[in-house]
Amino acid sequence: MVFQNYKMSKVFKIATLLLFILTLFMADASAQKRKQSVRDSLRRAILLRDSMMRTFKKSDTSINNLLQKVEYYTSSFNQIKTSLLYIIILSSQYNYG
Repeated sequence: MVFQNYKMSKVFKIATLLLFILTLFMADASAQKRKQSVRDSLRRAILLRDSMMRTFKKSDTSINNLLQKVEYYTSSFNQIKTSLLYIIILSSQYNYG
């Protein structure tokens, strides 16, 4: 019984130590994240998104078809948004110029 308690306390100490080290590592990682600029965080998000897209494209045909539709709609939305902004800029120049 004493031997079993000794093993449990040793395991508990090791687990506590590992948890403490992991907590310190995560705190350091979160501190580094806060130092990132907006540009770096956006770049990281885009890279993560692209990585996920590549993974999904290699998986299933139906998922690939849905992703192609999403990419098409996103591209169309961006083109329409750019066109509308261009029209708004031109109209504001003619109204006030």
